[in-house]
Amino acid sequence: MREHLMKLTQSVWTFCIQMQSHIVEQAATPSQSTENFSSTPIDQKIFQAWIDVYTEVFQPNFHIPQLGLSRFYQERTNHLSNQFNLFQASVSKLINLMHMHMKESFNSIKEKIGEASG
Repeated sequence: MREHLMKLTQSVWTFCIQMQSHIVEQAATPSQSTENFSSTPIDQKIFQAWIDVYTEVFQPNFHIPQLGLSRFYQERTNHLSNQFNLFQASVSKLINLMHMHMKESFNSIKEKIGEASG
């Protein structure tokens, strides 16, 4: 039990450190042009790191055999929770991808309006 908890804690801290380094890197360079932001590999690595942590640490807990009279409902609830978490990770990736492209579009429109007015 302790080994499992230590592995879980280590995975979560690794993910938090990766997320923090990404945020610091993005905050340190706010004046970069939009060409540098097109689907950076760090953004994709953060989502992939979360999915890896989930599949290695959390997902096996949903496949533990259930006991008792409410076994059928427990198994269905675990399956639903597992599918919801996978769906949430996929939606997060999609929203991030859409955000990157919308950010590029807004910045290019902003530059064109600035050129036209100045």
